[in-house]
Amino acid sequence: MANTPLLGLLLPSTGTLDGTWGTAVNTQITSLIDSAIAGTTTLTTDANVVLTDTSEAPNQSRQAIILCTGARTVQRTVVVPARSKTYIVINATTGGYGVLVDAGGSGVTVPAGKSCVVAWDGSNVVAASDYIPNAKIDSLALTNALSVPNGGTGANTLTGLVKGNGTSAMTAVAAPTGAVVGTTDTQTLTGKTINGPDNTLTNIANASLANSAITINGNAVSLGGSTTVTATASSALTIGTGLSGTSYNGSAPVTIAIDSTVATLTGTQTLTNKTINGSNNTLSNIANASLVNSGVTVNGTAISLGGTGSVTATTTNALTVGSGLQLDSGTTFDGSAAKTLSLATDVVTLTGTQTLTNKTLTSPSISTITNTGTITLPTATTTLVGTDTTNTLTNKTINASNNTLSNIANASLTNSSVTVNGSAISLGGTATVTANTTNSLTVGSGLLLNSGTTFNGSAARTITVDSSVATLTGTQTLTNKRITPRVSSVSTTATLTPNSDAFDQVEVTAQSSNFSVAAPTGSPTDGQKLVLRINDNGTSRSITGWDSAYRTVGTVLPTATVANKVTYIGCIYNTFASKWDVVAVATQI
Repeated sequence: MANTPLLGLLLPSTGTLDGTWGTAVNTQITSLIDSAIAGTTTLTTDANVVLTDTSEAPNQSRQAIILCTGARTVQRTVVVPARSKTYIVINATTGGYGVLVDAGGSGVTVPAGKSCVVAWDGSNVVAASDYIPNAKIDSLALTNALSVPNGGTGANTLTGLVKGNGTSAMTAVAAPTGAVVGTTDTQTLTGKTINGPDNTLTNIANASLANSAITINGNAVSLGGSTTVTATASSALTIGTGLSGTSYNGSAPVTIAIDSTVATLTGTQTLTNKTINGSNNTLSNIANASLVNSGVTVNGTAISLGGTGSVTATTTNALTVGSGLQLDSGTTFDGSAAKTLSLATDVVTLTGTQTLTNKTLTSPSISTITNTGTITLPTATTTLVGTDTTNTLTNKTINASNNTLSNIANASLTNSSVTVNGSAISLGGTATVTANTTNSLTVGSGLLLNSGTTFNGSAARTITVDSSVATLTGTQTLTNKRITPRVSSVSTTATLTPNSDAFDQVEVTAQSSNFSVAAPTGSPTDGQKLVLRINDNGTSRSITGWDSAYRTVGTVLPTATVANKVTYIGCIYNTFASKWDVVAVATQI
């Protein structure tokens, strides 16, 4: 039978409920309206709660008041139906945690010890009233400071003089004990210290200064005034050797210059008794006459510096030419006359043509031999084989790795054929070989030959898998099969990161600290299932955050474990949204 869409009340049809009208109206309409107006749902469990929602029968979500009592270890969530309804939420829990009333949006958090009227605005659960016109409030306690834009000071307490800029929170400074100085008032300050770097002082007259003048060489000069100062030297400057002028004491101008006894960079002077280091100075234009020694004598001939002369060599011991050498005249050379020295005719040269007699060549390298006869080896008499002559080799070993053998006929080979399955095939010949299989290949279960069930190689056959075998891409129906889920297990972790490529179920067996849940890794396929099974080590642990890859569908993600209770979270991958849709959350009772 039809019912109302918001409260789920019975809508009797005309002509129905004959004899049961009173019962139906009382149990399915009147009593339900009574609970919707004044009924209370009391929640005592330290866990997230999804309010029951039924039509034409009592449930938790229809009640007017949600009363939360008992101890809480973390903030808990109460999920209400996402449709028009007003609730009075009373958080009377202990532990200091708020209660989040939500229906799939951000919801409203009611602090511990507080109450609030909430309602569904079409997309979210919101506070039912944030504006009270013309209200008269005898006493008002604010949890937080009232901001400046809302007419407050932005501070909880202020003592002293209050100042503000109209936007930020106001501040206070201690009030002075005397009169307050204004920025534009004319007043006399007494007992004050003004920090020059932090202030700008202007128009201060000399009469207002303790010191308003300076004294230079006995002359007092007021600040802002002027004077002429004459230098007074207490010790006079005395002119010494090399300088011209008089002593100077500052009383009158004096000109001081170097005298004629001082050598200058550009002047012409004669230096006496001076030593000049040639390594550190450049000397130029020194005439021979200025030198102690201005020439050299070679073999008795004097030659001045810059002059020329001819020197004839004088050899005390003569050079005698020996075997293999010859002079164009005589056999000795003493340097008194020019002579030419050359090799004798009995010496062999590199390029000359000579006849060698009675010579032994050790490891010679001879590039060309001109000979019309036969070369005979020193230790045996034999004939050398030429590269382009036809000869018969006897008792020779030829290494095929170091030589190239070609045009060897079959008749020259000891073995010139191979035998395959009884048929002899000469090298270079052709033959057709039929396979001969001693043991036949029998095709077993799951395989299929296009002819018969055995293969011995005597004829071509095709082998394939038959219809009883499941393939990777084929469409088949599996019967009496079990798919064992891939399970990953960890006792405790700071961040739970499921691997969707490697596992279908990820379980935490004894979580010992607060933790977060990261997005699954891998490349999931559309509709792929993933189950998370979480249990703590006997103490409730907060789930500090869920990655945005998890999207709730008709349920709420848990924010904490329940001590010693297993919680299952069922997910299905949605390729179109690139999300893991959380479709089920269940905690052990």
